[in-house]
Amino acid sequence: MKQKAILGLTAFLLTIVLTSSAYATWTLSEGIDGYVYRCRIPEEGIIVKVYDASNNLVGNGVNDDNSKGTTGTDITDINGYFHIAWLEGLYADYTVVAETPSGYIIGTPIDVIDLGCGETRRICFNYCPPCEAGYTPGFWKHNIGVALGYNPGNYSAFRDGTKLTLALLQGYAATVGVTLKEAYAAVSAKGNTEGQAQIRANMANRFNEAAGYGPFVDD
Repeated sequence: MKQKAILGLTAFLLTIVLTSSAYATWTLSEGIDGYVYRCRIPEEGIIVKVYDASNNLVGNGVNDDNSKGTTGTDITDINGYFHIAWLEGLYADYTVVAETPSGYIIGTPIDVIDLGCGETRRICFNYCPPCEAGYTPGFWKHNIGVALGYNPGNYSAFRDGTKLTLALLQGYAATVGVTLKEAYAAVSAKGNTEGQAQIRANMANRFNEAAGYGPFVDD
């Protein structure tokens, strides 16, 4: 299931520590490059900026001929690639901002990076639509049971009206790496202990993920 992105921009921030020699001559080689992905697909046209600790744009985007571009700014190309160079590190903190459509969330955590003199460090942003809450173990138990002939009744439908089928459930099971019987045993695990509840929840959430949903919310 896909969710539509809301128009507008949300900036994702990354603080980077750049370290270099006070005696260096600042060249193209001191910089930050990387890629921006939308659900792991390279995204063209995303504005990426670098700010110093005083919130000033620093460095320059790199043109195709390696000449200086816009101050502190680059735009991702068809491969999702950006490059901002001519940064003067001096053990300063920099913040990298990738502007992505609002309604999306960043999916790739990135750590603080130490950049030495003459270095260009690579970072990547990955953002995806936030996942709608998934379905409970009882939901999956009923529908897998219908598929296996264990439960009477009909298949349920997702919130968008898409009705489950045997083929869909078999596809989810294949993605998870279990048989439908193994999945049913897990979501039907008897008992009220924490361990048994976790078994049920884990299998339900693996099916939720396979179906494009987030974890279920236990009310």
